[in-house]
Amino acid sequence: MTEGTPATATATLRIKVYGPLREFVAAGEFAHATASGRTVRQVILETGVPEEHLVYTMCLVNGRRVKLDEPVQDGDALDIFQPVAGG
Repeated sequence: MTEGTPATATATLRIKVYGPLREFVAAGEFAHATASGRTVRQVILETGVPEEHLVYTMCLVNGRRVKLDEPVQDGDALDIFQPVAGG
């Protein structure tokens, strides 16, 4: 790092993807490194899930339901669900 250049902080998350969204990610559970301050939406898009699939997505961070604009922190566990249609 060059002197005077700020370091970019990173956050490493544990991500689990459930249901139909798994087709967009390489594995159902994985570690993901991202820049600190990213939102849940930004992190999900980084994993390859298309934005149009986020409309009905439910997310948990550390077991707590959150909105897509919730920021994540290093060490967070992110669970991503999309309801399965049927009847």
